Amino acid sequence: MAKLKDTSNIINKSLIHSDRIWADPNVPSREDILSAIRKSEIIVKSEIASIFFIKNDITLSGIDKRLLAMEKDGLITIDDNLIRENKRTKFIYGQIIYTKSGNGFLKQNIHKKNNLYLSPKEMMKVFHGDWVNVKKKVNSRTKKHEYIIVEVVKRSTNKLLGKISIEEGVYLCIPINNINKKIILTNASDYNLKNDYIAYVQITRQPSQQLQPLGVVTLLIGDIHDNQIENKIAIENFNIPSSFSKEAIDQSELAFSDVTEHDIKTRTDLRNLPFITIDDDNARDFDDAIYCEEIQIKDGDRTKSSYRLLVAIADVSHYVKKDSVLDKTALERGTSIYFSNEVIPMLPEKLSNDICSLLPNKDRLVLVCELLISSKFSDKEIRNNCKFYEAIINSKERLTYDKVMGVINGLNITQDILVNKNISNLRELFNILIEKRINRGAIDFNIAETQILFDKKGKISDISLRKRNDAHRIVEECMLLANTCAAHFIEKNKFECIYRIHDKPSKENIKNLKIFLSSIGINISNTLNKPKHYQNLLKFISNHSKFNILQTLLLQSLQTATYSVDNIGHFGLSFELYTHFTSPIRRYPDLVNHRIIKNILSSDGCSNLSKIKHVYTYDDLEKIADITSCYEKRALEASRYADNWLKCVFAKKFEKESFYGLISAVVNTGIFVNIDSIKIDGFIPILEITNKFKHNKGLKYIECEISNKRYQLGDSILVKINKIIIESGQIFLCIVKDYKDNNNLIA
Repeated sequence: MAKLKDTSNIINKSLIHSDRIWADPNVPSREDILSAIRKSEIIVKSEIASIFFIKNDITLSGIDKRLLAMEKDGLITIDDNLIRENKRTKFIYGQIIYTKSGNGFLKQNIHKKNNLYLSPKEMMKVFHGDWVNVKKKVNSRTKKHEYIIVEVVKRSTNKLLGKISIEEGVYLCIPINNINKKIILTNASDYNLKNDYIAYVQITRQPSQQLQPLGVVTLLIGDIHDNQIENKIAIENFNIPSSFSKEAIDQSELAFSDVTEHDIKTRTDLRNLPFITIDDDNARDFDDAIYCEEIQIKDGDRTKSSYRLLVAIADVSHYVKKDSVLDKTALERGTSIYFSNEVIPMLPEKLSNDICSLLPNKDRLVLVCELLISSKFSDKEIRNNCKFYEAIINSKERLTYDKVMGVINGLNITQDILVNKNISNLRELFNILIEKRINRGAIDFNIAETQILFDKKGKISDISLRKRNDAHRIVEECMLLANTCAAHFIEKNKFECIYRIHDKPSKENIKNLKIFLSSIGINISNTLNKPKHYQNLLKFISNHSKFNILQTLLLQSLQTATYSVDNIGHFGLSFELYTHFTSPIRRYPDLVNHRIIKNILSSDGCSNLSKIKHVYTYDDLEKIADITSCYEKRALEASRYADNWLKCVFAKKFEKESFYGLISAVVNTGIFVNIDSIKIDGFIPILEITNKFKHNKGLKYIECEISNKRYQLGDSILVKINKIIIESGQIFLCIVKDYKDNNNLIA
């Protein structure tokens, strides 16, 4: 890390960037003074100078002023030059929140719903995330109550990522993560810094009301205009491990890809079956392969047609041993992260893209879920007849979704007749699985996803809708079935595992959803506490003119799926038991569940289940579930951040142009608008609309109190792209005019 140099000249230059009068930077902060008092409980006033090595008369005068201010705010008492902490004063404790709009709030403990507003003057003292004590006071000028920060209890920002800005010869860092503050850089001469460089900065002086924070550059990330800079920033911002240690790479290189004689003797050999992988065009790791054949099963004197489905999943646990360097490395990531133009894998490339990937015409070790399925089998019968075993396969084709649909529609065939038959059988099986999905009442959203397209130079060229066809759904239904069977198999054998759970929607969410739907003429009689209720509602509104908006609203009313050792079922999929089993290359919980299943298989025949040594304890699994749930959220936020960055870059070419859009969300700070023609979303701050408004959360509208003009979810409006801040992922819009079908959501 670079050392802090003489900064006097830089600080003097920076005064032009401060809204406050100059203050002596050598006067110790309130936190430092309080820390000294708390160590000794009582301090003689004259001792302050020696504690902080101060001899300058001006600085000593500054200390006197600070002590008087601290006494006035109730932090300390001064009695006959003896200074004590004032423990009688009751402060409000909480965490600082900076919003994207630049406003500041104090978030109190979890039991307090209302955040307290803090003025820009107070926010000069802190960074986002700092923990502070505040007190309530009356503003002498406005006579209104306000809150002031009297002590920063805990600083949360020691380093940050920011954009370099050179203003009047002073090198500044503007934080990427929406902190409304500039950091003065004191070691700019150590680097060849330029405007728009992205750098890591270590904070060397925290902010105060009079002084801007100081920092030193510790690492240059790149230029803001570089290809994939958004990924690098997301990786740094969300603290994501992006490179593998030498030990992890060395361990992966030792993995042996050839199938051994021991493997052949101890595993089921399925290399003669025409397994196929079906993935996106740009997929590089293939962790699942499927094979389906039609068979006849005797049922008394008659035979009935059924399908034998084999879902083969890469046996990652064979190569990544529990508690090994590779295993610990995988847990540090929790999941692979998929950016639009790059993948940060959970495992080194030798494993994820080669040895553990079910490449065509390569012998590979797998864990198989085998099922018997017919239209007459109940879900219970399917689960009871499923079995798991270790096997060897040799995938015959690496197919894409479009190619599979070509085969199904007779527009394209593969060179392998058996592969074509496999696809045909999968198509027939799919009809059965979809019928079962409908019968159990699983929710089936059909929300269009966007994809970002790039030109040959790696720059964003367009945003389009991601095409989804029946081939996607064939694979999805096979994986869903294998996942739920894995959960039932583990539960039946009285082992614990990491479940994938999805709780039912909260009563408040259902209430708010019903209120809004009722306001636009859609009255719901049922309680919406079962997945089939949601599915029936989706079917009921399928022809609604604003179906896409309403469908998104239904999705937002649901809880978020997560990992847990304690099963509560999966509401959205309508499964009593569900887990993740089918993606051990890119999800750590799947790898854990593979080890548990293989532990059960190795214990087959043991009459006393209590004597079987479990590969994980309950506490182990609980910790892993919590960690991987957090890492999954981190991965989603990182990829969303990078996508928003790219969308801002794309939107730049349309700045100041006007488009029709739909209001897709309404919050008390403004409205979000979806511009379908260019596939982006933008935000209209409330002050762009009015400074006097009423926000109705239940009916999802903002109403101007002066004109009575209402802006409600689903309204069409003409907007202009007003301003774009790429590094914070914000696209600001302004209203050009309202469109004709406002307040008419009903089809």
